Amino acid sequence: MQFRSDILSFMIFGRQLPRFFRYAFQVPVLALLVASGATAATYKIPGLDSSVVGEIQKATVEKDDTLMDIARRYGVGHIEIRAANPAVNIWVPGPGAEITIPSQYILPDTPREGIVINRSEMRLYYFHHDAGTGDLLVTTHAMGIGRDDRQTPLGEGKVTMKLHKPAWYPTPEVHADYAAQGKSLPSVIPAGPENPLGEYAMVLDLPGLLIHGTNRPDGIGMLVSQGCMRLYPESIKSLVGQVSVGTPVRIIDEPIKVALVDGLLVLEVHKPVYPLGGDDLEDRTDFQQAVTAKVNQVLRREQEKLDGWVDWKLIDRVAERASGIPTVVSRR
Repeated sequence: MQFRSDILSFMIFGRQLPRFFRYAFQVPVLALLVASGATAATYKIPGLDSSVVGEIQKATVEKDDTLMDIARRYGVGHIEIRAANPAVNIWVPGPGAEITIPSQYILPDTPREGIVINRSEMRLYYFHHDAGTGDLLVTTHAMGIGRDDRQTPLGEGKVTMKLHKPAWYPTPEVHADYAAQGKSLPSVIPAGPENPLGEYAMVLDLPGLLIHGTNRPDGIGMLVSQGCMRLYPESIKSLVGQVSVGTPVRIIDEPIKVALVDGLLVLEVHKPVYPLGGDDLEDRTDFQQAVTAKVNQVLRREQEKLDGWVDWKLIDRVAERASGIPTVVSRR
């Protein structure tokens, strides 16, 4: 691993996927158990038509567990685990309670190369190849992104540098933000426990953007950053060890993902992380229409693969629930 130490500035309704579907189409090839116990899973993608990876898991709350402790243990973020378990108290879920782990994903509808960051999912996908077999693999990590007033921008770029123990130089906008809260910042935050960049970072050729760690892991899966993308400390350490300088990075916003697998229509819906621009009722109506439009788009493109009929009432419920869990919305 090569790093530079340069000082730089810089979010279950209906039916879950049937058992045969989960095991036939998702092929986990590696689970990395890292520093604090979080699991980063790498999956083999058997072919171009393969669109779903992972599998819904169940976890039992242990004494003193919070929902975020479980989220980190399974490599998922704050909004993800809250959406999958809406009735569970985040701080006192209760010993022995069963928690749904939303660890199954429809792959984003983008080229499968390099790093793909889906804002609405608050999740990073790293597409790479097995060095021995040449098989296409994907490794995925939960992440935190920019606040409403510091939105992580969309765009395409590449990794230009990997850093170990970076220092943080707050921008004038950050200084002003802190001052408005009655707080002050020094001109530079050196590497260490107070540095919000964490121990590792990757610099992108997108203005001012990094993919980095964090000194506040509970913020993973939330709108917390100044625009950058932050990962669990163990996730960034693993990712930096895999990614090469020059790796392409694509930041997208895809809250609605649809796939046709073995004749079944599968829908995964996330609530948009940033406001759509209208009032609440208008936003919900527009989003419901967007879900319908996305399903119709996929059906027009792959109608011959559908075995049965589409359950539009279930689609509406999945859209309203927006649990982030892939759900079969067709019937044979």
